[in-house]
Amino acid sequence: MRPTETLLRETIAKMADFSFILGVEPPRKEIDFSMSSEWLIHKKVLGLSVIHIGLNFVDFRDKFNPESLEEDAALIKKIFMSHKAYAKKWESVPLASLYRLYVNNYAIEVNSLIFFISEQLEEFQDYHQTKLAEESIKALTPESLSKIQQQTDSKSHLNLHLQRLIPYTSDLISLVFNESIDKEKIDQELTKVSEDYKTGRRGIGSRSQ
Repeated sequence: MRPTETLLRETIAKMADFSFILGVEPPRKEIDFSMSSEWLIHKKVLGLSVIHIGLNFVDFRDKFNPESLEEDAALIKKIFMSHKAYAKKWESVPLASLYRLYVNNYAIEVNSLIFFISEQLEEFQDYHQTKLAEESIKALTPESLSKIQQQTDSKSHLNLHLQRLIPYTSDLISLVFNESIDKEKIDQELTKVSEDYKTGRRGIGSRSQ
């Protein structure tokens, strides 16, 4: 059984080229009455700070140039796929693009809220290079997060979540096991999925070919 911190590090290695940390959300236990989604107020997450990671789909498409929605979805699914050797794995609601991992007293969330922000508010996104679980990743600058919060409609369902975020300024995940990971092999996994779709080895019609 392998620790979730290793799974998080492998996931970051897969998506570091097209991901960023939006910010950190304080525990939701004080506002759980304001949230209608059972996913957001699951008892395991209520008392934890939540680190929000978003995907920059401009960078994602530049890297893989997906030629179909099927390829696009397969690549996203592959990012969060867990191996049986892990003690825990990414929880998900796939149709809603919701993903969560509990790591060393924090919750890591990637969800449709962040996907939306990435597309709609790209012009306000400036980053600084930082680390999460000692893996390199970009994070929104405090100024950029503030601009995004100001641009969000106060009546939007996004507003409650966004206004609570504070900037991510330093690595919050302290490693306990610090296992070695093969970053080159991990990066090749996504590249192979993309190539398989483009060459017909995966996707619609692949069996007949």
